[in-house]
Amino acid sequence: MADLLITLEDLTADEFKTFKWYLRLEGNKSIKRSKLEGAERRDTVDLMVNTYTPHGALKVTMKILKKISRNDLVQSLSDTCSGPEGQSHLFLLFVSSDKKSGLATQHL
Repeated sequence: MADLLITLEDLTADEFKTFKWYLRLEGNKSIKRSKLEGAERRDTVDLMVNTYTPHGALKVTMKILKKISRNDLVQSLSDTCSGPEGQSHLFLLFVSSDKKSGLATQHL
Protein backbone atom coordinates (compact mmCIF):
# COMPACT_ATOMS: atom_id res chain seq x y z
CA MET A 1 0.00 0.00 0.00
CA ALA A 2 2.87 2.28 -0.81
CA ASP A 3 0.59 4.53 -2.87
CA LEU A 4 -1.58 5.25 0.16
CA LEU A 5 1.47 5.95 2.32
CA ILE A 6 2.94 8.32 -0.26
CA THR A 7 -0.42 10.10 -0.48
CA LEU A 8 -0.68 10.53 3.30
CA GLU A 9 2.90 11.82 3.40
CA ASP A 10 1.79 14.66 1.11
CA LEU A 11 -0.63 15.94 3.78
CA THR A 12 0.39 18.68 6.19
CA ALA A 13 0.27 17.87 9.90
CA ASP A 14 -3.10 19.64 10.22
CA GLU A 15 -4.50 17.89 7.16
CA PHE A 16 -3.36 14.52 8.49
CA LYS A 17 -5.02 15.25 11.83
CA THR A 18 -8.27 16.11 10.01
CA PHE A 19 -7.91 12.99 7.84
CA LYS A 20 -7.71 10.81 10.97
CA TRP A 21 -10.73 12.62 12.45
CA TYR A 22 -12.80 11.73 9.38
CA LEU A 23 -11.44 8.20 9.51
CA ARG A 24 -12.99 7.77 12.97
CA LEU A 25 -16.39 8.70 11.52
CA GLU A 26 -16.34 6.28 8.57
CA GLY A 27 -19.61 4.35 8.79
CA ASN A 28 -20.01 1.04 10.56
CA LYS A 29 -16.34 0.16 10.28
CA SER A 30 -14.85 3.25 11.88
CA ILE A 31 -11.41 2.96 13.42
CA LYS A 32 -11.38 3.57 17.16
CA ARG A 33 -9.91 6.81 18.44
CA SER A 34 -7.50 4.92 20.72
CA LYS A 35 -5.95 3.19 17.70
CA LEU A 36 -5.58 6.42 15.73
CA GLU A 37 -4.18 8.56 18.55
CA GLY A 38 -0.48 8.91 17.98
CA ALA A 39 -0.62 6.76 14.85
CA GLU A 40 1.93 7.81 12.26
CA ARG A 41 1.09 7.71 8.57
CA ARG A 42 2.39 4.15 8.08
CA ASP A 43 0.39 2.93 11.10
CA THR A 44 -2.70 4.63 9.71
CA VAL A 45 -2.33 2.86 6.36
CA ASP A 46 -2.00 -0.48 8.18
CA LEU A 47 -5.12 0.25 10.24
CA MET A 48 -7.11 1.18 7.14
CA VAL A 49 -6.06 -1.91 5.19
CA ASN A 50 -6.80 -4.19 8.15
CA THR A 51 -10.18 -2.55 8.74
CA TYR A 52 -11.41 -1.94 5.18
CA THR A 53 -9.34 -4.31 2.94
CA PRO A 54 -6.90 -2.81 0.43
CA HIS A 55 -9.66 -1.84 -2.01
CA GLY A 56 -11.77 -0.36 0.78
CA ALA A 57 -8.81 1.59 2.17
CA LEU A 58 -8.26 3.16 -1.24
CA LYS A 59 -11.93 4.15 -1.53
CA VAL A 60 -12.05 5.57 2.01
CA THR A 61 -8.84 7.52 1.45
CA MET A 62 -10.17 9.09 -1.73
CA LYS A 63 -13.49 9.94 -0.07
CA ILE A 64 -11.77 11.67 2.86
CA LEU A 65 -9.30 13.49 0.61
CA LYS A 66 -12.27 14.99 -1.23
CA LYS A 67 -13.78 16.11 2.09
CA ILE A 68 -10.58 17.94 3.04
CA SER A 69 -10.35 19.55 -0.42
CA ARG A 70 -7.25 17.67 -1.56
CA ASN A 71 -8.60 16.78 -4.97
CA ASP A 72 -5.06 16.99 -6.34
CA LEU A 73 -4.15 13.96 -4.22
CA VAL A 74 -7.35 12.17 -5.27
CA GLN A 75 -6.32 12.65 -8.89
CA SER A 76 -2.74 11.61 -8.23
CA LEU A 77 -3.86 8.48 -6.38
CA SER A 78 -6.30 7.65 -9.17
CA ASP A 79 -3.58 8.04 -11.78
CA THR A 80 -1.12 5.91 -9.81
CA CYS A 81 -3.60 3.11 -9.20
CA SER A 82 -4.97 2.99 -12.75
CA GLY A 83 -3.79 0.04 -14.75
CA PRO A 84 -4.17 -0.76 -18.43
CA GLU A 85 -7.64 -0.50 -19.93
CA GLY A 86 -8.83 1.65 -17.03
CA GLN A 87 -8.66 -1.16 -14.48
CA SER A 88 -7.41 -0.10 -11.10
CA HIS A 89 -5.03 -2.33 -9.27
CA LEU A 90 -3.17 -2.49 -6.00
CA PHE A 91 0.04 -4.35 -5.45
CA LEU A 92 0.19 -6.29 -2.23
CA LEU A 93 3.30 -7.75 -0.70
CA PHE A 94 2.62 -11.05 0.95
CA VAL A 95 4.60 -13.73 2.73
CA SER A 96 3.59 -17.29 1.94
CA SER A 97 3.57 -20.07 4.49
CA ASP A 98 7.06 -21.16 3.43
CA LYS A 99 8.36 -17.66 4.23
CA LYS A 100 9.03 -16.70 0.61
CA SER A 101 7.97 -13.21 -0.34
CA GLY A 102 5.86 -12.61 -3.37
CA LEU A 103 3.83 -9.99 -5.14
CA ALA A 104 0.12 -10.27 -5.82
CA THR A 105 -2.18 -8.02 -7.78
CA GLN A 106 -5.75 -7.28 -6.78
CA HIS A 107 -7.92 -5.76 -9.51
CA LEU A 108 -10.50 -3.26 -8.34
